Amino acid sequence: VEVAKKTRAYLMKIRRAVQAYYGSIDELESAVDGKANVELKEVPEAKMVLEKYNLMLSAFGDLHAYDAEVYKKVTAAKEEVKNNAFAQLRFICDMLGISTSEEGHCLTGLWKTFGMAKLQFPDEEVEKAPEAPEEIEDVIPDEPLEELEEEEDDDMD
Repeated sequence: VEVAKKTRAYLMKIRRAVQAYYGSIDELESAVDGKANVELKEVPEAKMVLEKYNLMLSAFGDLHAYDAEVYKKVTAAKEEVKNNAFAQLRFICDMLGISTSEEGHCLTGLWKTFGMAKLQFPDEEVEKAPEAPEEIEDVIPDEPLEELEEEEDDDMD
């Protein structure tokens, strides 16, 4: 029962992280809507999009580290994120007339501009996943994870 609760907490963390990421895209779109000659590197919401993306990937990584088998069951969600996470950002760049190939202006170059590394999904083929964090850190401070029962057993096997 405790393992199931912890697994659910990791899954809910992913859900909230995905929602937060797509929410940050909406905030970026609102911030640049109707503006001309805007460079994303000058818009604080653009950096927030990248930060939320990394938090989202971190949430997937935490689940993988905790239970690689359950992680394999969220493959469809992972593929959806891999394929579509930057589609809306690409649209915003097109709307602003920013070429997605311009260094430092949109997509790949934006990571470098902000001095950030883009996290990757964990490799499912890794034989031994890294240790999961003891505490499940939430990606949205205003929405804490459901508390695990006080009778939590130290042995989560």
